[in-house]
This record gives sequence, structure tokens and C-alpha cells, in this order.
Amino acid sequence: MMKNILTAITLLLFCVGLTATAQSAQDAPKAETAPTQESLDQKVILAQLPSYPLDSCVISGKKFSEETPATDVVVDGRLIRVCCGRCETKVKADSSAAIAKIDEAVIAQQKPLWPLNSCPISGEAMGSMGDPIDFVLGTRYVKLCCKGCLKGVKKDPAAFLLKLDKLVMPELVKTYPIKTCVVSGEELGSMGESLDMMYGHRLVRLCCKGCLRSYKKDPAATVAKIYK
Repeated sequence: MMKNILTAITLLLFCVGLTATAQSAQDAPKAETAPTQESLDQKVILAQLPSYPLDSCVISGKKFSEETPATDVVVDGRLIRVCCGRCETKVKADSSAAIAKIDEAVIAQQKPLWPLNSCPISGEAMGSMGDPIDFVLGTRYVKLCCKGCLKGVKKDPAAFLLKLDKLVMPELVKTYPIKTCVVSGEELGSMGESLDMMYGHRLVRLCCKGCLRSYKKDPAATVAKIYK
């Protein structure tokens, strides 16, 4: 009799221990899964594609089309678009020439559109610290007052781009080419304060949040309608 009671108590304690262990496992914070290289590359592509300056393969020079679609390759945090596997192999082996070509195109396209008269890092007037510095961050052109300000950009590039967008948007509003919402056709301001955002280095203005869904279906096509 006593043996049966001890056995029952032992089983009970064992079950309680299992329950407590299971509950502890449920309550314990789950370890965050490290992002895959594929997801990191996709993030780079989404960020840099809107301002990518070339419509042809950076290696072969072939123009992208339905017959020759672009392949997006990420090397050292930079987006490089190529036409085929052979060109992809080349840029992965040595991307320096390709990146130099992309940077040259970024500066040529975006420098004339730069809207700020002061440095986005120091706030100093351009030219007050000598000749301004031309710099490419991803696929965005940045003008700085001096080499010393490069540290402020490289320290946290993502935070800098957010700051840059806030600085340039009010200036780009002044030269925005249309007075209507590119989605609805309504006059900007007629639906309340316009919804302003950046697509790469370009400003996009919508009349209301209701137009955001349509815009997001194909932002590149929408932006092309604004900047013909």
C-alpha cells in the first residue's frame, strides 16, 4: 500500500515537473532568426532600384527589354544590374569598374537636381569649406561641404537617408512639375494636406492616403508620369 502511494506521488511530481518545463519553454522569449543573405539583398534592391541610373547592362551594354530582362545582383551592398549569368559572374569577381560606372551615371543624372544650398551634415553653406564633395550612397547622389562630413554619412547610412529626405522634400516641392495628384487627377490640396514621399531621389505628391494603394501597385510607372 505504502509502495503504491509513493509511486503515485513520484508520478505526480514528475508530471508537474514536465508541465512546468513546458510552460517555461512557452514563456521564454523566442530567439530572433538571423536574416538570410537573400532577404538582406532584397532589402538593398528595394532601396536602390528607384534611383538606379542605367537602363542597360553595366558589363555588356545591352539595353534591358522584355527579351533581355535585367538581373539584379548585390555586391558589397551595392545593386548592379546585368543582362546574363556571364555578366553576373564578372561583377561578382570584380565589381570595382561596374560600381565606378554606376557612380558616374548617378552623379551625372542627379547632381543637376540637387536642391540644397547647405551641407546636410554640417549645415554649412556649400563652398564655405572649399570645393564641395560629390558622393554616392547606394544609388543616391549626395553633396557635402567637405571630406570631414563623409564620416557622418557612413556612420549610419540608413538614418542619414531619412534625414536627407526630410531636408530635400520641402525644396523639391518648390519645383514639383505638376499641380495635380498623379493617381486621382485631383488638385493637390483639394483633399486636405497632400501626402508627400520620396521614391529614390524623386518627390511624389498624392492628394490623399486613398491614392497610396494605387501608387504602390507600380510606383516606377507612376513616377514616370510625373517626370516625363
